[in-house]
Amino acid sequence: MRLAPERGQLCPREPQPGNSRTRRAALLLALVVGVLSARLGLAQGTLTNGWTHTGSVSTNGDSDSWTFSASSGDRIVIRVGEISTQTGTFSPRIRLQNPSAVQIGAASGAVAAEISVAATNTGTFTVIVDDNIGTTGSGTYRLTLAKSPGSVFVAPGDEGGPLTNGVMHLGTIDVGDLDVWTFSANSGDSITLRMGEMVNGSALTPALWLYGPNGALLDSYGSGGVAAEVFFRATNSGTFTVVAGDYSSFYTGSGTYRLTLAKTGDPIVVSAGDEGGPMTNGVMHTGILEVGDLDVWNFTATNGESLTLRMGEIVNGSPLTPALWLYGPNGALLDFYAAGGVAAEVFFRATNSGTFTLVAGDYSSFYTGSGTYRLTLAKTGGPIVVSPGDEGGPLNGANTYDGTINIGDLDLFYFTACLGDNLVLRMDELVGGSSLTPWVRLYGRDGTLIKSVSGAATAQISVLATNSGSFTVVVSDLSSFYTGSGTYRLTANGLSAGLKLCIPTLAGTNVNLAGIGGATNATFILFTQTNIVTPLAQWTPLLTNQFDQFGVFSRTNVSGRYEPQRYFRLLVP
Repeated sequence: MRLAPERGQLCPREPQPGNSRTRRAALLLALVVGVLSARLGLAQGTLTNGWTHTGSVSTNGDSDSWTFSASSGDRIVIRVGEISTQTGTFSPRIRLQNPSAVQIGAASGAVAAEISVAATNTGTFTVIVDDNIGTTGSGTYRLTLAKSPGSVFVAPGDEGGPLTNGVMHLGTIDVGDLDVWTFSANSGDSITLRMGEMVNGSALTPALWLYGPNGALLDSYGSGGVAAEVFFRATNSGTFTVVAGDYSSFYTGSGTYRLTLAKTGDPIVVSAGDEGGPMTNGVMHTGILEVGDLDVWNFTATNGESLTLRMGEIVNGSPLTPALWLYGPNGALLDFYAAGGVAAEVFFRATNSGTFTLVAGDYSSFYTGSGTYRLTLAKTGGPIVVSPGDEGGPLNGANTYDGTINIGDLDLFYFTACLGDNLVLRMDELVGGSSLTPWVRLYGRDGTLIKSVSGAATAQISVLATNSGSFTVVVSDLSSFYTGSGTYRLTANGLSAGLKLCIPTLAGTNVNLAGIGGATNATFILFTQTNIVTPLAQWTPLLTNQFDQFGVFSRTNVSGRYEPQRYFRLLVP
C-alpha cells in the first residue's frame, strides 16, 4: 500500500523488504487499520479512570468497544450519556463484560445509563456502547469510568482529583458525567462530604458515593434533590474515592455544584471568601452556609477543659437550620446537635489534649437550607478574647455588667478567687417578658462545672470557692432550642480578675499563704517584711518559684505563729 505524501514532502521510493522504511510503512498501515476497526465498532480504545471520553454511534447497528483493567474487589461505576442525537431517537446502552467475556452488567436509558458492580476477578474488562433501539438512532455520547481503588485522571476542563480538607471545590455535571475525587485518611479519622447544587432549581440532583481504599462502598446519598452528604469514620488507612454525579430520574439531570470535605486529622484550608479554620476563645465568629457547604473549624484544648460551642442564625426566619458536629483529636464524634431550627449547641469536657475539629452545616430537610450564622467558642483554661462591641472578659470589681445575648451568642467572663471566697453571680433580663431565658454556668480552675442555673427572668449562683485559681463564667440563653435573645445585667459581689495574694490562713502551728492569677509555669518572687513602709529594696525575698498549671502557688510557714504583723509582696519579673 502506498501512502500519499504530505504537502511539502517528497514521495518516498518503494521500500525494500526488511529496511526501516518497510517497518515505518507497516506501522502506518497498522494505525490506519486500527482507525478503520474503531469505526466498525471493533476497538474504540482504553478507558482511563476519571476521564470523560467521547464517542459516536451511527445508524448501521454500530457499537463502540472500550476496555480497562481491574482487580478482583474493585468497585466499577460506568456512566454513559448522550451529547446530541444525529438521527432518530438515540438511547444510549452500555454492556459490561468481565475478563472471561461474560456479561456482568447492562443498562440503557433515554439519555443516560449507568452500571455499578464489584469486580469478581482480575483482568481486562470490556464496555460496549450502542443504541438501545437497534439501528434507528445515532448520536454522540460521553462515557466515564469511576473505579476504586485506582489512580484518577481528569480531562482538561473537567473536575475531580485530590480534595483538600475544608476547601469548597466547584464543578459541573453533564449528562452521563461523573466526577471522581480522592483524598487520604488514616484509621480513626472522621470523614464528612457534602455536595449541593449552585443554581437554585437546576436539573441536577446531587449524589455522592464514598469508597474505601479497598474499593468497598462506605456510604452513598442521592435522594436530596438539591444536596447530598456522606459520612464515615475510617477503619483503615489509605486513599479514599468520592464519586460525584447526578441522581435524577434516569440520570437526566445536569448542573453546577459545590463539594466540601470535612475531615479530622488534617490541616484545614479555607477557600478565599469562605469561613473556617482556627477559632479564638470568646470571639464571635460569623459565616455563611450555602447549599452543599460545610465550614470546618478547629481549636486546641487540654485534658479536663470544658468546651461549649454555640451557633445561631443571624437572619431571623432564614432557611438555615444550624447544626454542629464536635470531633476529638482522635477523630471520635464527641457531640452533635441539629434539632433547634435556629440555633445549636455542643459541649464536652475534654478527656485528652490536642486539636479538636468542629463542623458547621445546615440540617434542614435534605440539607436544603442556607444562610448566615454566628458561632462562639467558650473554653476554660485559656485566654478569653472579646469581639469588638461584644461583652465579656475580666471582671474588674464592679457590681454590675450589662450585655446583649443574640441567637447563637455566648458571653464569657472570668475572675480569680481564693479558697473559701464567697462567689455570687446573678443574671437578670433587662426587658421584662423578653424571649431571653437567663442561664449562668460557673466553671472552676480545672474545667469542672461548679454550678449551672437558669430562670425565666433571673438566674443566680452563690457558692464558696473550694480551691484557689481562675474561674470562668458563661452567660447565655436557655429558652427552648436556644431561640431566645435580649439584654441582661450580670451582678457580682466585687469579684475581679488579676494577680493577687490570698489572706494567710492559720492551721495549727502553720501559717499558709497562696497567690493566684499568675501565668502557667511563670516565675514569681515572694517578698516579706514586718513594716509595710519599708522600701521594697529592703524586703526579704522569701520564695522564688513558679506558678502551677492553674496559675497558683502556696507556701506553708511563711511567718512566726505569734508575730503581731507580717506583710507580703508578690512580684512577677
